[in-house]
Amino acid sequence: MEETKERYEVLKTLGSGATAEVFLLYDKLLERKLALKRGCKKEILRREAKLLAGFSSPYFPALYDYTEEGGESRLWMEYIDGENLADRKRRIGRYTETEALEIGVRTAQALHVLHTASPPWVYGDIRPENIMMTGTGGVKLIDFGSAVEAGTPLDREDRQRGGTPLYAPPEHWTGIPDVRGDIYALGRLMQDMLQMGRGGVVSRECRRIIERCVQKQPPKRYASAEKFAKEAGLLLNRKD
Repeated sequence: MEETKERYEVLKTLGSGATAEVFLLYDKLLERKLALKRGCKKEILRREAKLLAGFSSPYFPALYDYTEEGGESRLWMEYIDGENLADRKRRIGRYTETEALEIGVRTAQALHVLHTASPPWVYGDIRPENIMMTGTGGVKLIDFGSAVEAGTPLDREDRQRGGTPLYAPPEHWTGIPDVRGDIYALGRLMQDMLQMGRGGVVSRECRRIIERCVQKQPPKRYASAEKFAKEAGLLLNRKD
């Protein structure tokens, strides 16, 4: 990262995985923080950059630039100043049912943007580390490295690289991406937030919503993220 030294200061490493590393930089010229994602899997990172370039949404980080140099690809992105759900859970313990429903609704709204795009996209890796809570209580999805166009068969590398076993739907491992796979993962996320199966007490109405999400057969799940958000939102309103 020699060329970053004059204009950019590397503040810390935000994360690293099989395909890329993410750094927090400070832009001395524009006096702002930004995130830099770099890796050598050019096809994957270019796909992620094209996806982000096609959206202007409060649910996703803004893409500032994408560059390729010396066999390395780089995404220059908005830095999301917040706390991911995994870190938040370690700090506060079990989420309340109301909090889990609120986060679930906002995450579903973010997924709805992807699922109704032209072409539609499957996010492919809903998990606590990939969902950021902002200081104003908003939700942002980060790390679109596993996102693929709906209906595009996954190759072996995509199946091995994308999707977290604890949250991935059964069909992920067959290589058939479907927007209802994101709904399954959202249900698994809510089970984790509420510690279902580990002593967490959940109302019958909330349990019914979550159990519909995590059905093994996609047709038995909610047909869309919008329908999940509507039903979960109605339950939230009754709690107010």
